[in-house]
Amino acid sequence: MLNGNGIKVYLCKKDTPTLAVAHAVTVHQAGGDVRLTASHNPVEYLGIKFIPA
Repeated sequence: MLNGNGIKVYLCKKDTPTLAVAHAVTVHQAGGDVRLTASHNPVEYLGIKFIPA
């Protein structure tokens, strides 16, 4: 959906540590990252996080 709307997307090929994703955001000068994660956030978030650059 993002790519279809002209937003460049980079995907990890396997499970990736949070710090490695944060580093990739910096290296690729991306606007942020979208994560599917188990976390302490409310269940309504469905494990989806957006972390801006």
